[in-house]
Amino acid sequence: MESTTETRTVIDIGATTKQHADIACQLLAAHALTGCDTTVAFMWGIAKAKAVTVLSSGCKLLKIGNPDMAMDEVVQEATHFVARCYGCASSENMSSTRYEVWLGKTSKRKVTSIPKLKSLPPTSKAFEQNVKWAHYQGCIWKAALEKPLLAYYQQILAGKKIKLRNHCYQLLCLKELLLHLRMSSQ
Repeated sequence: MESTTETRTVIDIGATTKQHADIACQLLAAHALTGCDTTVAFMWGIAKAKAVTVLSSGCKLLKIGNPDMAMDEVVQEATHFVARCYGCASSENMSSTRYEVWLGKTSKRKVTSIPKLKSLPPTSKAFEQNVKWAHYQGCIWKAALEKPLLAYYQQILAGKKIKLRNHCYQLLCLKELLLHLRMSSQ
């Protein structure tokens, strides 16, 4: 494919889809974890392209956005993924990855030159909070593919008790129901 002008780039969506078919189901999780409009971009200096490269190398992100997963498992998988994005072997927690990145940056520089703190991964506690938010965002995105929200609202408004699949979807339905009730009372 060719662009019609020199200042624009054309991306062949079909070819891109074929090229990344094996990681397509993990891209939303990677997008949420590396920062998007609704999550924090804590990976300063690590671009989305690096995340795609790490996914393509075989590192998995299948648990973020899966409401059936235990949070410990989600954090462990995200820790492994982010460590690989920073060029480290898998580690048990983000603080050890942070230390490894610090050693790598300080061993290459003069003693008077200290790397910027924002270039390091977050601490384990801060990272866990970021992962929780990315997991929640992933659950919301995946829930959007489930039964339409309107059907749930109608059942709730009719007074029927319904069982929702996961807590993220429940929160989303509750928020939308409250907005609907507020709008109808005005």
